[in-house]
Amino acid sequence: MLGVVAQTDSISVRDTRRLRQAGVDTVRFIVPWGRVEPRVGTFRWRFLDRRVLAAARAGAVPTAMVFGAPDQFGPGAPPPTASAAELSAWLDFLDALVHRYGPGGELLATHPGTAPVRRWQIWNEPNLTAFWGGASPEPGEYVRLLDASSERIRALDPAATIVSAGLSPAAQGLDPLRFLAGMYDRWEALGADPSFDELALHPYANSVAASRRAIERAIALARRRQGEAPPISIAEIAWGSAGRPGMLLAGSPQSQADKLNRALDLFERRATDWKLTSVYWYSLRDLPSDVDGCGFCDFTGLLDADGKPKPAWRAFREQLNQRVNADEQG
Repeated sequence: MLGVVAQTDSISVRDTRRLRQAGVDTVRFIVPWGRVEPRVGTFRWRFLDRRVLAAARAGAVPTAMVFGAPDQFGPGAPPPTASAAELSAWLDFLDALVHRYGPGGELLATHPGTAPVRRWQIWNEPNLTAFWGGASPEPGEYVRLLDASSERIRALDPAATIVSAGLSPAAQGLDPLRFLAGMYDRWEALGADPSFDELALHPYANSVAASRRAIERAIALARRRQGEAPPISIAEIAWGSAGRPGMLLAGSPQSQADKLNRALDLFERRATDWKLTSVYWYSLRDLPSDVDGCGFCDFTGLLDADGKPKPAWRAFREQLNQRVNADEQG
């Protein structure tokens, strides 16, 4: 599956139409716990309903990345593993999500024909300090969160797909390979198998070759520890159309399109060897200049902040068309 990450609050009607016409396979979007449930038991579903319905109208498989914590758990969205009460509150939130968006869910009952959410990604980049509540990342604690989350979701939807959190290069935090090794160490100590269905990677790098090496190293480690390589989701990949010299992912509109083409051609060639299930470009749109985001979120979109297509969008659309044509001929 080839898709996009929707990093803005909503997908416009125009963007939804574009995604459908291009034949985008899947849309990944964040489910911010603290915003959906600002206080325990109080849910604000409206904006999240819009995200799920937009993915459905685009004809895309929805992938929900659940992340963040209510303010009552402390600043910086710490992972809910500090106490049994926090973990229980998180699991109750997952219950509510599946009951609303999973098979037979509340939203689907009022919007017949909407595809349920069956792909659930647990947390975001837990090897980075910024996404671990500002504290030193703990692979064992992430495994605790992932294991409990997998068990709870599968109790409600046994056919759900559990995607691990994407691991990213770490300027502040743990190297993604060290973090992944720590996850396997924890499962080995527990005498348990990994609880994910797909291992997610965010192999950001300034070149396609460097991204390829990062993916191959992660797959090799997983193969050694599991005995066989697991299915892989490239949950985020991107290069930019702007940015100052020396900045990660900086480039020009044309270099962004060129790297997109080289990367997606690479993923197509290696799909079977790497057991790729999905690839998501980060992101559909640039962030507006007045919205805080990551260092490169302002210029890695396929569309600019006003929705104007970049050369990368045209390249992305052509990649999708080539895959459709290949499938029809095959």
